[in-house]
Amino acid sequence: MNFDMEAFEVAIKQAFVTFADQYPDESAEFAWGELEESLYGNHSALVVDGFGVLSKELFETGGEGHGENVYMVFKLVNGNGTYFFKKEGYYASHYGTDWDGPFSQVTPVERMVTFYE
Repeated sequence: MNFDMEAFEVAIKQAFVTFADQYPDESAEFAWGELEESLYGNHSALVVDGFGVLSKELFETGGEGHGENVYMVFKLVNGNGTYFFKKEGYYASHYGTDWDGPFSQVTPVERMVTFYE
């Protein structure tokens, strides 16, 4: 299923602000980092009107071959199936994380990796 990514992002932001208003400890201002923390913390899913239920699948920072690039993967479940989306950003220890990278639909792929230690 192809998604209108711009409409999907708008729907996520609207759903998060509505969600945050229900919980005084959350920020009502949308930020990708706030969304990730909310899905990691007390609440495990966010209902996104017209799209389905969004949850956090993975949060990856640094690591071999990543440098300061970071990303998070969200899982969306609806009546048509399960879909995955990746939000990319950049981390600097003196500054924090900027989630200004692309937001795109992705597909999980398993790979075997060999390390020599």
